Amino acid sequence: MAPEYEKAAKEASAQDKNYVLAEVDATASPQAARKYGVRGYPTIKLIHKGKVIDYEGERKSAAFLNFIETKTQPPKVLKTLDEVKAAKEKADVVVFMIADEEKDAKEMKSMALEFNDVSFFMIEEPQFMAAFDLKAKAPCLVMSRKFDEPIVHYNEAIKDEKMSEWIKEKSVPIVAKFEQKAIQLVFQQQLPGVFFLTPASATEEKTRIEKEFRDVAIDYKKSGKYAFIQTDLKEGMGARLGQYLGIDDSDCPIIEIIKVGQDMNRYRLEGKITKDSIKKFIKDVEADKIEKYMKSEPVPTDNSQGVKKIVGKTFVKEVLDSKKDVLVKYYAPWCGHCKKLAPIYEELAEELKGNPNLVLAEVDMTKNDCEGVKIQGYPTLKLYKANSRTPVDYEGDRSKADMLKFLKKNTHFKLIDVKEDLQIQYKLTFVCRFGFKKAQKK
Repeated sequence: MAPEYEKAAKEASAQDKNYVLAEVDATASPQAARKYGVRGYPTIKLIHKGKVIDYEGERKSAAFLNFIETKTQPPKVLKTLDEVKAAKEKADVVVFMIADEEKDAKEMKSMALEFNDVSFFMIEEPQFMAAFDLKAKAPCLVMSRKFDEPIVHYNEAIKDEKMSEWIKEKSVPIVAKFEQKAIQLVFQQQLPGVFFLTPASATEEKTRIEKEFRDVAIDYKKSGKYAFIQTDLKEGMGARLGQYLGIDDSDCPIIEIIKVGQDMNRYRLEGKITKDSIKKFIKDVEADKIEKYMKSEPVPTDNSQGVKKIVGKTFVKEVLDSKKDVLVKYYAPWCGHCKKLAPIYEELAEELKGNPNLVLAEVDMTKNDCEGVKIQGYPTLKLYKANSRTPVDYEGDRSKADMLKFLKKNTHFKLIDVKEDLQIQYKLTFVCRFGFKKAQKK
């Protein structure tokens, strides 16, 4: 993301914009991260007139600048046909607002502020409609898309809510790629996603399922109840998704429904994938007839190391129902911050190994699902006190000293400081020996 962000900053500076793009190292400034509720990286927020607005769009320079312009400036008014044609190429989804009365224009501008990843422009001259080969009359909205049907238009009541619903429906492809828009829909807006996870290589079976999957998506499009997403797991965001779900190319083809709420729930279609089986699968999930899919690594045969390995199958027994205090590190192998924390966490475990009622554990969240656990970013540390299923979140620095301080304050069982204990024992031994020698001299 860094090169795209820097590109946007340079472009804004070159055009002498009245805003700046800045960055904060949250590991060096944890107070700022806590103040603005930063839980994962990278996180982008716009601060405008004291208001903090989360950015959830694509990590591209044009998308960053469009977001800032949309949230801080009124939509640009296009005055020539060339400007209209050029605007159509600015983004995957561009909405042109055409109004012949001020009240309609005001309603359209207000509605436009709701969207982060759609470009909006005002058109004041009705003759520019020729650019879209449409006979629609003002007031209306015209959407230019780089997928499905390229031009669609809205010619109904100019009401904020109705226009928003139309844009939300039309700005998403019938079957979306797993890119930023799809991520936003499923993981941030929490729209259930029906995923077709495909093998990277072309096969007859893949082609057949693609067609039948699209047919189902068309049937459900109007309902707006699901996002239908197709991706392979070899490259880009698809590869990241595969890591996150613990799936690789050899496991495909797979149909899964992912619902994100307080927890992330996954459901997997078993058996042959056909149009009818996909439809039945969706209905069965809606009717609560399908059990949640829980992934897990094999149970470790040797777990004697300082940091105990927890897997999906052992999480309830060894964490939620444990009679000991358990500090759990939730991590992902690809996460740079997790790699940096690993040796510090191991050192802490070694230092505290003399505590019989304390366990330092870790879970690879790309390969395991844990009951009731929803992780926003990696690494995340949670302390489960003995006989309690409600964790205490760790929000301090990723330093051994801070984690030790946290444990001393929050564990159910009193923490034994092994180093301090050894020092006391050494002093007592020294005193005893010294006193004994003095007694001998007398």
